[in-house]
Amino acid sequence: MRSREVIVRDHQSLRACGGIVRSEQQRIGIALETLTSGLLPFFSHELREVYGDGWEETARATFRGQSSIAIQSGKWDAYAVLSVMWDQWNAVFRYKLGMAERSLVSELREYRNRWAHQDHFSDDDSYRVLDSAQRLLQAVGALEQAQ
Repeated sequence: MRSREVIVRDHQSLRACGGIVRSEQQRIGIALETLTSGLLPFFSHELREVYGDGWEETARATFRGQSSIAIQSGKWDAYAVLSVMWDQWNAVFRYKLGMAERSLVSELREYRNRWAHQDHFSDDDSYRVLDSAQRLLQAVGALEQAQ
């Protein structure tokens, strides 16, 4: 992961030369998409190990009473993956991940919710999301997405 100073300097350089600069909201959206694609293989494998072929039904039970188009259509977005990881932590994920990773899941859930509700993000917030996402991706072995 690049240091915060390099990210800020690159951001300022692009702005100065007329290049495209993404908003913090866009950066976080891309980070969440990358996080989801990197977590999915680990996520589905670990749930399948515990619940067998019925893992998706068990995972969807996390959302009882909620109508989520993404979940109903079989698309696992950041909200769904992070929520299930949190809900199924003791039964599934604590056997491969530690408390530091549980904290990352919690933090990333909060940032995802702020992002979905169009909250304002600072450069520091973006850096924090990118760093936390990278750490969680590395912990699950999604090294390509962690880059």
